[in-house]
Amino acid sequence: MTTLFNSYKECESVIIQMCDYNDNAILDKIMMAINVCHSLQDDKEKIWRLSQTFVKCLWNNDDAIRKGFHKYFREEATKIKQMLEYHEKKCPKQNCKVCIHENNIKEKMVKMYERKRPRVYSQ
Repeated sequence: MTTLFNSYKECESVIIQMCDYNDNAILDKIMMAINVCHSLQDDKEKIWRLSQTFVKCLWNNDDAIRKGFHKYFREEATKIKQMLEYHEKKCPKQNCKVCIHENNIKEKMVKMYERKRPRVYSQ
C-alpha cells in the first residue's frame, strides 16, 4: 500500500475522493485515522495507517468484497490518482464536481467533530 502513493497528502486526497458522503460511520473512522496520522512523523506510517483504515471500511462495498479488498483498493486508487492528476491540470474552478465533492466531505468531517453547545436544563 505504501508504494501506491508518493506522499501522504496524495493518499489523503485519494481516500477522501473514495469516501461515501452518506456513510457517517466510515467518515468518522477516516477522520479519526487522519487525526492520528497528523501525530505521526513518517509519511509511510501515515499512508499505511490511513489506507489500512479505509480498507477495513470496505465491508459495505459489494465490488470490494467480490474483487478482494486490496485489489479493489489498488484499482480504484490508481483510477482516482489519474483523475486527480488530470484535475490538477484542467480544473475549471467553477462548478467542479471533484472540488465540490472534496469540500463537502471535508466540511462534513469537520461538522461531525464540532463541539456543540451543551443544553442547560432548568430544574
